[in-house]
Amino acid sequence: MFKVAAPGATVHTSPTNRYAIVLARGPEAGDDRIHVFDGGVFLVKHGDHFDLAQEPVTRHALEIVEEWPVHYVNSHGWTTIFADTNGHVILIKELGLTISIGDYEPIVLDAGFQHGAAFVIADDHVILSTSNPACTEFIPSPDCLPVGVEVRTFDDEVVYDAANNSCPGLHGESHNEHGAVFGCFGGVLFVHSHDGQYEHEFIPYPAETGGEVALGLFYGHDHSDNFFAPATLFPDGQCCELGGVWLVDVVNHEMREVFPEPSAAAAFSSDGETFYVLAADGVLRAFDAHDGEMVGTMQLVDPFEIVFGSPSPAIVVVGGWLYAADPNSGRVLGVHLEHMEIEEEWDIGGAPSSLAFVGLIGAEYEDH
Repeated sequence: MFKVAAPGATVHTSPTNRYAIVLARGPEAGDDRIHVFDGGVFLVKHGDHFDLAQEPVTRHALEIVEEWPVHYVNSHGWTTIFADTNGHVILIKELGLTISIGDYEPIVLDAGFQHGAAFVIADDHVILSTSNPACTEFIPSPDCLPVGVEVRTFDDEVVYDAANNSCPGLHGESHNEHGAVFGCFGGVLFVHSHDGQYEHEFIPYPAETGGEVALGLFYGHDHSDNFFAPATLFPDGQCCELGGVWLVDVVNHEMREVFPEPSAAAAFSSDGETFYVLAADGVLRAFDAHDGEMVGTMQLVDPFEIVFGSPSPAIVVVGGWLYAADPNSGRVLGVHLEHMEIEEEWDIGGAPSSLAFVGLIGAEYEDH
């Protein structure tokens, strides 16, 4: 059992699942922290093969004091954390954590005051949102949403800025093998590269939405052509209601709704072939990631309300299993995805609403 700086923290995994990285926010000023824990399960090269190392979970010496660490993305061996308000982009190299003895220092870039987004888009480049000039100090408002993106080197040199004013009201980000997507007031910004040269395209929301739909949270997978995104609705231009789940096809530059109800949690399968959605009725639904067709359902938890700021269920997929944290029952559930049945159950108490996997999946090693 380890203590973190604040209640209601979220836990995430590092690119190879060795480390758990915890983002703790509030409730008091100065409580915000980024904690790192070593899961203790990893491979060690031994001649022409690998050995399995199994050690106790430990707290890594790296602890970052940062205001409002919110957005978290793994890519290209890096973890990128965007700190809303001051716009700090924190880049943590997993290999650096492994070889450090307490003196690891992440790279920090300054994106300016904003509620923004960033992640490593290539081995030596990071894509990050550009701040709205109207946001001279951070106040939660449309003025402090970004207006586009740019690509920089780790040394903070701008290498692509043609999209820096192309996405008003930017919120939400993800990536797959085709490129990066960002949610905007009028559509989705898609940034990709060819032969080292970056390009961007704007995919507008369908005309029939009448300007009353925005996508501001995206799920991507390197082995899936499509992104999925829960929608936010603006009926008569007023904010806000939860909408359904949309499929975003960046190859054909189109998008459509595939499920009409709000979702509380979602995740891709490990192979990217299936997308799982948990809605407020407590039903887990499986969608074909290629066409968005529903291919399976099961009652996972009791029905619940989705209330902003209150704990809600969370899910994570690990190989052929899906694990769900249910804050209403205090349990963590294990679902065998081939059977779509609950086959494991742990009563941990409290209100678990965030979970991450640390360890190895399908690794090859020799057992001495």
